[in-house]
Amino acid sequence: MDTLGLVLPLVAFLAAMGLVLAVTNLFGAEREVLQERLTGYGQPTGHTMAIGGTGSTILKEREFSGIPLVQSLLSGSSFADQWAVDLVAAGLPLRVGEYLLLRWISAIAFAAVALLAGLPSLFAIPAAVLGFYVPKFYVGFKQQQRVGKFNDQLVDALSMMANALKSGSSFLQAIDLVARELPAPVSEEFGQVVAEVSVGAGLDEALTNLTKRIKSYDLYLVVTAMIIQRQTGGNLAEVLENIAYTIRERMRLLRQVQVLTAQQRLSAIVVALLPLFLLIVLSLTTPSYHGPFLASTLGRIMLAVAFVFQVLGFVVMNRLAQIDV
Repeated sequence: MDTLGLVLPLVAFLAAMGLVLAVTNLFGAEREVLQERLTGYGQPTGHTMAIGGTGSTILKEREFSGIPLVQSLLSGSSFADQWAVDLVAAGLPLRVGEYLLLRWISAIAFAAVALLAGLPSLFAIPAAVLGFYVPKFYVGFKQQQRVGKFNDQLVDALSMMANALKSGSSFLQAIDLVARELPAPVSEEFGQVVAEVSVGAGLDEALTNLTKRIKSYDLYLVVTAMIIQRQTGGNLAEVLENIAYTIRERMRLLRQVQVLTAQQRLSAIVVALLPLFLLIVLSLTTPSYHGPFLASTLGRIMLAVAFVFQVLGFVVMNRLAQIDV
């Protein structure tokens, strides 16, 4: 079968999946209306809001997909629950069913591009695997980006809470002040804490759920201090001010470390991308230079081994440049 005859069914499948996704989003308009109504009562827009540590929500069942069959398959799955938490932590307005559909579409699209580029059929399999994991990498990138922005706003949030406690506000009122006055994402996350408490969850439980959504050591330190203070007593405003000072100093030290290791991190990127850049240049200028490698089995094996070692070298050099503060 020629390449065109193999690619056309894949393109048709992608178009069908896109149509299914569009219809699913159309029938999900009722869900958006519900989210907008709940927003007025303090719940940020997004997925169902987790209250209990076992995955319980303010709704009877977490909504993974608008398709009943997919919903029944994903319900009760620990992987689906974890994916739902990851999507919420990344701030992406996607359900688990839509996320899985995008991953399969990405896998098929990468395989189709590899075949259209004239590569051997054997390369379609690793291309499909790479395409399947590209959305996962994007979700992880959005999580790290959101956590970094949250950490930058956390010091201001703690200072605001400490000042609110000094002026006579309760602890929950101080959290609500942060949710109303500061920008996202810290306002969204603290607003969800207030929303969870307002529908019957314990404050300690809501704070624990906050640490599950935001994977931040600074936030874990803050929440642990809050829970201990609520159990043992003490001056919470002073505790928050001390934690804010500690976090501020850690961030200053971390920025200094990033400046000192910038050269090593840049070297890792250059070493990893230089062979690929040379391969592209040689492919455009003298295609016959590396023709024997692609034509023979031994040459393809050598290129694959070289690629693996390039990736390992990048990982090792990048890991050496990372210093925990």
